[in-house]
Amino acid sequence: MKYGFIESGALREVQVKKAGDSYIVTALGESRSVSVERTSDGKAVLASGGRRYSVDFAHDGRALLIVVGGRTFRLERGEPGGKVLETQERFAPGVHKLRSPLPGRVASVTVAPGALVKKGEPLAVLEAMKMENLVAAPADSIITEVLVAVDDLVEGGAPLFCFEVR
Repeated sequence: MKYGFIESGALREVQVKKAGDSYIVTALGESRSVSVERTSDGKAVLASGGRRYSVDFAHDGRALLIVVGGRTFRLERGEPGGKVLETQERFAPGVHKLRSPLPGRVASVTVAPGALVKKGEPLAVLEAMKMENLVAAPADSIITEVLVAVDDLVEGGAPLFCFEVR
């Protein structure tokens, strides 16, 4: 599977292949064997080259967010040739919960219940490890409930908003 992420304004490509109980990760022209150990708190420990890294994962509806060593990486699925694609998560009609992509402090909330939002529209900003992370609407929808307020501390995966897709 190919992924892309932006670092220092440049598109970087990462390729991940399953290899038995581990993965072969290729980035910046270098390949490494990486083993993944899930922890009881929903996080993971990655081991590669004799080093271990505590990692937190979350999905924001469009991409995989990985927090490692104080840095947050947003990986979006890609296709051969390195073109980054937005993952298309489909929502059935009904009410859904938008969950926090990572642990942090709610820095701002820009919507209220009843707001009509378009996919990609900003809903909130989370601060985590001195970085601001935008939480955007995953689909054209109506915000039915706001479950957080400014300065709330949230865990990764905690519900932030309820939204209705029609």
